[in-house]
Amino acid sequence: MNQPSVTESRGAHLRAIEKISLVLGVLLVAVAMAGFALKTQLSLSYGVLLSLLNARAIRFFGDRLAKLQSVGLLVVLFQLKLFFIGALIYLGLKLFSLDGVGLCVGLSILPLAIVVRAVQWGMSAPNSNGEVVSNG
Repeated sequence: MNQPSVTESRGAHLRAIEKISLVLGVLLVAVAMAGFALKTQLSLSYGVLLSLLNARAIRFFGDRLAKLQSVGLLVVLFQLKLFFIGALIYLGLKLFSLDGVGLCVGLSILPLAIVVRAVQWGMSAPNSNGEVVSNG
């Protein structure tokens, strides 16, 4: 098959997810600026920013640390990243009095980008002619 395996194209998938996150984030912020209240705009923008930082951190750790073959270090750094993002969410809610729904919608950009990339990659699979096809 011409389809690269998942491990061979991990970096390409992470870059594509980061780009899709950026595009979806810009679209969401533009829609929020056009028709939502200021507090909701700030909440959405803050959530999108955290989501983009999360995508960038995943790509950074995925590219650099996966080469080291140190699963323990990778798990510890991902947990520290989650703690840091959780602390930023808490500070945003307490310090800026952000709207929780707007923040959650902004944070949902990364999972949505992952789903978009999965569908995009799945649709690029060769035609199976009724047979079961494995993409990886």
